[in-house]
Amino acid sequence: MKKSVAGIAVRLAVVCGAAAMLLSAVQPVAARGKSVRRGTIHGVLENPAGQGLSGVISLCSRDGAKIHQFATTRHENGRFLLRSILPGKYLLHVDSIAGELTGLDRPRDVEFEVLSGKTARPRLVAEPRL
Repeated sequence: MKKSVAGIAVRLAVVCGAAAMLLSAVQPVAARGKSVRRGTIHGVLENPAGQGLSGVISLCSRDGAKIHQFATTRHENGRFLLRSILPGKYLLHVDSIAGELTGLDRPRDVEFEVLSGKTARPRLVAEPRL
């Protein structure tokens, strides 16, 4: 069965229009209608003595929904890097740390803001279990 080129073009236009509406609904207000410079997150996960910890960290929206971006840290320095982040307010959530085996609790979620073209430097500190 042959389909006309015009019919395919109309269907494609409808699909593209629907996709554009969905994207504009989830795109942050700051990013609509103007050029936005994305920011970077250089963070650290450490124990109370300032020693780096290994762990897995998720970037979340302020309502706690996970954004599909995460970072891992290395025990040597506990540092992590997330790039190309749209400006806005976020939470960092520690999914797991190696310290869970050594009597440390995961840190509380940290709220912070990424500014256009800037680097945020959040610090997550795992506290001893009581």
